[in-house]
Amino acid sequence: MENEILLETKELLQRLVEAVEKLNSAPSEDTIIAFFALVAAWITIAFLLVERHEKNRPYLQISFELVRSTLACIVLRNTGSCPLEIKSLEFSKNFTQQLSPEVQERLNKKSKTNIAVFPNRQWVISFDVNVF
Repeated sequence: MENEILLETKELLQRLVEAVEKLNSAPSEDTIIAFFALVAAWITIAFLLVERHEKNRPYLQISFELVRSTLACIVLRNTGSCPLEIKSLEFSKNFTQQLSPEVQERLNKKSKTNIAVFPNRQWVISFDVNVF
């Protein structure tokens, strides 16, 4: 995959060089700036594709779920390939005011936290609210 990306990038760069060489006169400043911007964009895209291919980062998935079919919870899931560290969780005041005072206090304490979620694992935060 990486070799294909590099070959495609080399081919595209070669085509760009040939196009610039075909110009009869020296390229204008606008052309030079556009050329370097284009090359920088290609390099960035190549790095992003390689990183995505290696998938060397955590991916956080957040969802509201019903645990045991009635208990409302937020589930923080790491679907990436390396550990995820959550430093802070903040909930909307409008949302937390609908919960019991004990749960409000517990959720407010999460504003500064240190939660580690390993790959293909999840962290469940219960609201202590049953939904029927």
